[in-house]
Amino acid sequence: MKQKEQVGADIYVDDSPGNVENLRAKTLYAICFANSTNKTITAPRANTWEDVYNLVHQRAKTAGFPK
Repeated sequence: MKQKEQVGADIYVDDSPGNVENLRAKTLYAICFANSTNKTITAPRANTWEDVYNLVHQRAKTAGFPK
């Protein structure tokens, strides 16, 4: 997909630095799944799927979603 924001998600997870930066530039919440090509991308970052789960859960609480 050329323009990931067209998905219409509340939370995005991507490992491409360009995709993460583009999503964030559009003020979308994007978790960077860490790899060797995106070391300079700032938080939120995840090294494992458990990290992704925790970040999503944390974001949901902040946004007022039920448990």
